[in-house]
Amino acid sequence: MKSFLLVVMFSFSAGVALGGPSEKDIQFYRDLTLKTRSSTTFKVPMPSGNDMIYDYNLKMGDPIYEKPMVSDYKYDVDQSKFTRIFYDRF
Repeated sequence: MKSFLLVVMFSFSAGVALGGPSEKDIQFYRDLTLKTRSSTTFKVPMPSGNDMIYDYNLKMGDPIYEKPMVSDYKYDVDQSKFTRIFYDRF
């Protein structure tokens, strides 16, 4: 039986002081991953007019990681702004 592996990675920008992600932040990202639709169809418009249609169906399994991996990347001189990336696998 084939298994499907869902890898989710999002990036968020914020303008707040960094102290690292809190447990509440980490749970937010896990909940966001679990809200992924189990099936959908979507269209990617192309300039040529030949739009591309994609669809998928998935059944969410158990998380591979105990908690999502979260990293903050500071990108300005005073380091008050950052991009947060999280990675989760099911």
